[in-house]
Amino acid sequence: MEEKFYSIRGKISRYMPTDFVEKVTDYCNANGFEGYIHLGCPLGANADDEKAFTADALLITKQCGVIVFDFPQDAADKQKILNEQDAVYAQTENYFRNYSKTLIRARKLIFDFEVVSVVPSEIEDIPEGYNICSSYEMADIFAAYSHPPR
Repeated sequence: MEEKFYSIRGKISRYMPTDFVEKVTDYCNANGFEGYIHLGCPLGANADDEKAFTADALLITKQCGVIVFDFPQDAADKQKILNEQDAVYAQTENYFRNYSKTLIRARKLIFDFEVVSVVPSEIEDIPEGYNICSSYEMADIFAAYSHPPR
């Protein structure tokens, strides 16, 4: 079977579970996903600019759409994780909105995207609208956002 899922490695400046890429790649290849995961994906005007936003990992597949993975530095503080997830969502949406001629129709992005914070252990009582998982729950994330390709 020909693999149609790839990984791209950019500038990674934050801690990431060592088996994260392997788990994502294995799952996507085993389930016939088409697309890629870009680690350290620059989502700013100048990737070398210290202030430019870089997604820890950006997953783009036909089956799941777009998922931005965030690896919070303070994984023990749930409120900090939620605040960081809000910031990552806003920065990612702002980046996509810069491509208004191709990605926006009627003032809305033409696709949905999710932000998922990956933490070392399970966190309970996650408010609705937020996505937090441990690296052991990755399959659940893919199952939740997977849909048949168009």
